[in-house]
Amino acid sequence: MKISKTNVLAFTLIEMMISSVILIGLLSLSIRYFRVSNARSNLTVSANVLLDKLQYAQTLATTRNKIIGLCFKEDALSDYYYIRIYEPELNASTLLPSDDDCDSDDTLIEEYILIDGIEICTNCDSDIALNNSVFFTSKGRSILQNGNEKNYEICIIQSMIDSGNLRTKEIEIGSGGIIEIVPQGDEGDYSVVEAHSGNCL
Repeated sequence: MKISKTNVLAFTLIEMMISSVILIGLLSLSIRYFRVSNARSNLTVSANVLLDKLQYAQTLATTRNKIIGLCFKEDALSDYYYIRIYEPELNASTLLPSDDDCDSDDTLIEEYILIDGIEICTNCDSDIALNNSVFFTSKGRSILQNGNEKNYEICIIQSMIDSGNLRTKEIEIGSGGIIEIVPQGDEGDYSVVEAHSGNCL
């Protein structure tokens, strides 16, 4: 049986179309994988930076023998989240911070903008609210504005990843001033602080 040039051409076109569909599918998967990998990497970097900034604020408090604050903010125009390390204005009678939103006559030490897509999660298993501060004493302990010692859970979330534990990181400030990134678990009961039920989801 003789195969005509028309039939050969038809088969070639079909093969090309199938190959193109497969290539487009593989390319789409590769792009999605790259985006997710990059987003996870940014989350890890941001968690490490936040850990470093918390430890830096704690070190400043102990070396300067002063209360040092670190507050969490969101820029209303850009939607970027950022942190500010500052020396708070103290109440003359109590020698405790006069506010905890770092918006008054406080001395700014450092400001750091989080990577695009990284958010401070305030509706997760977190003790942090925007426009509120973690304060460190000269002993390196974390306290509230009223001077009471407080352990903290700080959740950050990567908004560019759909769901699951891989889109969150949690930093804890625990007893004795220990600051660490903790693994995510179903119960949310970690090594230093008794966490809320659930986790940073």
